[in-house]
Amino acid sequence: MLNRIRSAHPAGKHKKAMFLSHLYLNSNDARLVETEPACRTMKPHRRLPKALVHSLASALDAWAGTTEEGRLSYVPKDSDPDDRRTMKRHNTSEAV
Repeated sequence: MLNRIRSAHPAGKHKKAMFLSHLYLNSNDARLVETEPACRTMKPHRRLPKALVHSLASALDAWAGTTEEGRLSYVPKDSDPDDRRTMKRHNTSEAV
């Protein structure tokens, strides 16, 4: 499927490439590709059983949002204090 995505994009078939990308991200193979290396990087005494890894992979959703809180703060630029840029910081105790 990845070869079909790679060939559709340079051919100018962007809708087909997008459709195939969504199809791949929703597939169980893509989910397992992400969960198995993550489990291998865990310390041996903290690793999950393979059956649990497969159930975690099936529960993943590439399109779901997160409930993680974040804080948004404006940082003035050095050159022009009235011109600001947005910086997003995660894992803080304060919410937006």
